[in-house]
Amino acid sequence: MPGQESQTPPETNWSATLLIRGCSVLEFRSSPVRTAARPTLTWTAVAGATGYQIVILAPAGVDVLEQDVQGTSFTPDNDLPAGHLIAFVRAVANGTAGDWSLPLLLNVGPRPGPTMLTAPSGQGNPVRPEFQWTAAANADSYHLLVLPVAGGPPVLNETGIVGTSFIPTSDLPLGEMFAFIRAENPLGTGDWSPAAIFAVGARPNTPTWIGPTGLGNPVRPTFEWTASAGATGYELNIIRLSDGVVVINESGLTTTSFTPAVDLTSGAYSAYIRATNDLGNSDWAAANRFGVGARPEAPEILSPLGDGISIRPTFSWNAVPGAETYSVYVLRLDDGAVVLSQQGFAGTSLDAPLIFSWVFTACGFALITQWALATGAIQQRFECERF
Repeated sequence: MPGQESQTPPETNWSATLLIRGCSVLEFRSSPVRTAARPTLTWTAVAGATGYQIVILAPAGVDVLEQDVQGTSFTPDNDLPAGHLIAFVRAVANGTAGDWSLPLLLNVGPRPGPTMLTAPSGQGNPVRPEFQWTAAANADSYHLLVLPVAGGPPVLNETGIVGTSFIPTSDLPLGEMFAFIRAENPLGTGDWSPAAIFAVGARPNTPTWIGPTGLGNPVRPTFEWTASAGATGYELNIIRLSDGVVVINESGLTTTSFTPAVDLTSGAYSAYIRATNDLGNSDWAAANRFGVGARPEAPEILSPLGDGISIRPTFSWNAVPGAETYSVYVLRLDDGAVVLSQQGFAGTSLDAPLIFSWVFTACGFALITQWALATGAIQQRFECERF
């Protein structure tokens, strides 16, 4: 029985064409570098052969397997032991065996071990990121799979990668991705690595307001802001300050300006803008407060005036063009106490309540016009009559 010392298999795909003395050519093939625990061995038929004998030996010459075979291929029924093995075959015709073939070296190894991705990670990765992972035991190659977090088909599915890094040859789409890696060899595949989450590109920067600003804006103001790096769109919210109602909520804006198609009512507003892309949204820009329409002029106080005013005077003032409401405040000048406060008053005169039966000698009277963002105010000093 033949015996051979262990040899290291070549590092490329290989086959052996062997000549049995006195017989025709015999061809033996193995899997690349490492073979499965139950490899299929094949050879060419030998003219006149009625069967074949297969012998597989361990490096020390110990029989691992000896089998009579009909046909020109053989697959063991049980796993071969891991390690370097040597195989021989010979033809048999009517009980007479030919010479043994030259040895065929087998490297039987286990399934590959685990591996783990180390790059890329986080946001801001290029469209062709370099994937890197740890080396796996018994690995011949690796299988890299990249899936979009949002769902859908793989954006990258590469098998047979030799080494522990890979750079795609085409651009990946923008967005967040799951990446997985596993090792391969002829015996099978290792387990998939835990998912590595990374993003191609980054969330956009926060835009900055340009306008509108201040008071006196038209009922259809044009909203403008700076462009944000990485943005594919913008979201605009306009809130009316008087009641907190969102009067404009526009998303998917692709330019850096917007003019509403309907009129805004006169008043004060806050505008908010943020940029968007496939990775998410920027922060909202700081609120941009503005007014539609102009601030009204301060009214003129018509009464009370002078000294000797009744303890229940009538307060009156002129109508101010554009004013919607008025606020009336009466303060005691000696200590600053507010003795009358009337807000949101629509008329141009107000009768004082019984509160003015209090004893005091001097009052301050102020009207604050209300419209849009600001107010105008004037004061009138008057003397109330004593008890």
